[in-house]
Amino acid sequence: MSITSRIASDDSLWPLGILMLEGAQSLEQHEQMLAIWDGWFARGECFIPLRVHLDDSALDQAPGVARATKQWLKAGAAENMRRLVTAMVMVVPPSRFETMTHLSVETVFRVPGGIFPCLDEALDWVGKSDNLSAETPSIARKIVESFCAGR
Repeated sequence: MSITSRIASDDSLWPLGILMLEGAQSLEQHEQMLAIWDGWFARGECFIPLRVHLDDSALDQAPGVARATKQWLKAGAAENMRRLVTAMVMVVPPSRFETMTHLSVETVFRVPGGIFPCLDEALDWVGKSDNLSAETPSIARKIVESFCAGR
């Protein structure tokens, strides 16, 4: 059974911005994700992005993605990240976690954060932020669960 690729965002818990990805993303979907980031940057407010990769293929890159991302970062996104992102949290499938542990959010994006093998661990980490309400992690979990239910 093939999984349809999907991308969705939710910023109803701002300053937490949630990106949810499932299936192999096309270059067009990746550009859609970059546009979501640009919208968040345009607010001019500090925020915490939570990227949730729901399956292995959501981490695979389509041809052209690396080039598009480098151009986007060079065009100002890298500076916006350093200026506006207070922390970045990524959830990857447990099956891919070991191969991702060598990556560092701090090193790659120059902001605090982490890569987690499950949503619960990521939300526990996010819940320690002074910028978010105590209810934010449980509401964020419901948002991701709702996305997953739409399969």
